[in-house]
Order: sequence, then C-alpha cells, then structure tokens
Amino acid sequence: MTKKTYMYLIVIVVFAMLFIPFRVLPMFSPMRNIAEQARVPAGSYDMLSISTDIPSVQIVPTAGTAAEFSLTGRSSTSYSLDVSSRGNHVEVEVKRRISSRLNILNFRQRSENMFLKVHLPESFARSLEVKTVSGSIRAEHVSAPVMKHTTVSGAIRLDSLNAEDL
Repeated sequence: MTKKTYMYLIVIVVFAMLFIPFRVLPMFSPMRNIAEQARVPAGSYDMLSISTDIPSVQIVPTAGTAAEFSLTGRSSTSYSLDVSSRGNHVEVEVKRRISSRLNILNFRQRSENMFLKVHLPESFARSLEVKTVSGSIRAEHVSAPVMKHTTVSGAIRLDSLNAEDL
C-alpha cells in the first residue's frame, strides 16, 4: 500500500471515532437491568398465551389467585412486557423495543440471565400456550387442561405436570 492509501485509511478511522460514538453500536452498548412485572386477575380469561423471542420462560405454581409475570435480567437492548386481552384470551409478550440508535453494523444484541418468570395459581384451569424462539421453557408442578410448549432453539423441561392434552 502506498502512503496515500494509509493517509486515507487514517482519515476514515479518525472520522469514524469522532462521529460515530461507541454507544451507537450495539456491541458497545451498556448493559441495563430490566425488571418489569404484570398481573392478571383470576377468572378473567380461559386461554393464556405467552410469547418471547430471547428470554427463557419459567413457570411455577403459586398459592395466589392471580397469574403474575416478572421479566428480569440484563441486556444491551430494551425489552417490554406487554399483557393484552381479547375476550377470554390473555396474551403475554416479551418484545424487544425498537431503538432510536443507529444500527450501522448488525452486531448481535447482548443479554445476560434474561427470563420471564410466570407464577400460575395452583387452581389454574385454563389452556396454556408458551412459545419462545431462542429461550428455554421450564415448567414445574403446573396443572392445566391443555398445554402447548414450543421453542425453536431452546430446551423444554417439564416436571410434574397435570394436563389432559399436552
């Protein structure tokens, strides 16, 4: 390479360092703690659907009467816990919030220990559907007439379940 090529390369690198702050690139983004919670009263639905992209899902029984959801972990991107209902169907979704930052280079988003913990009442008598893309699903001592668990690349671990259709 010639001296002129080296000079151009140095100018480009200096320009990039001055005008593209490291915060813009996701791989250099600071990790943030995420903690969101939601609650659905008992008796207000017949079907519960849970859907996530990255976080794993852990389902455990609780003595209470309401279903409770808590999203926790650390991530370089923001996530939101959205609960919506249509008639007798409640949908719980963990969504990645769209960033206003530029994503010049498509680096992979970082996350640590991201999971959605679901506390279902012991007397849960509704249909349950859980879907993840790259998170695992773990359910313990859950009772529901119909359960459907789907993951693309995560593990599924089911312990002591009671269901008519699994």
